[in-house]
Amino acid sequence: MAYRAGSLIIFLSGITLLLVSSTTAAPKGLPKITTILNEFKEFSVINGLFTKYGLAEQMNDWGTLTVFVVDNAAMGPINALPPNKAKEVLMLHAILEFYAPEKFSVKGAGKDIMMLTTLLMTTGEAHGQRGFVIANNKTPGGATFGSAITGAQFKAKFVKGVKVEPPAISVIQISEPIIPPG
Repeated sequence: MAYRAGSLIIFLSGITLLLVSSTTAAPKGLPKITTILNEFKEFSVINGLFTKYGLAEQMNDWGTLTVFVVDNAAMGPINALPPNKAKEVLMLHAILEFYAPEKFSVKGAGKDIMMLTTLLMTTGEAHGQRGFVIANNKTPGGATFGSAITGAQFKAKFVKGVKVEPPAISVIQISEPIIPPG
């Protein structure tokens, strides 16, 4: 009898794992973030770091995603961080939902303030508001972005939509990295 109960638990655990992975994993054929960013030399540094830290693979597995990128000239603040902090900051640039660039490009295009869930939230390491980014759509000319941590500055500005493949991925350029305080 104990053997059957143990088998049933293993079977149910396997079914649960299968259901969870089938609802979160990207279907075959969805665009790969590195393939998309390879088309744009101005994003080669962030693209390389997404790969170096294993984040490209995580993003590709997610399914629907908005990725905020900064050009090579604006990567200095991330490159100056220790590796564990750089990885955390890069995870804040992967938003776990699809947003077309128009959502952020014009004042009032979306809600005035939006809290966006990032890849950092999937790690279990994001305590409090650390795994969220806030988009402030009240600013003229497009949204500004910052960490949801109290005291964060909203200096990153919407620049342009880079590439959009609905409903899977939207790549949006922002003016500078989103780096939380502390």
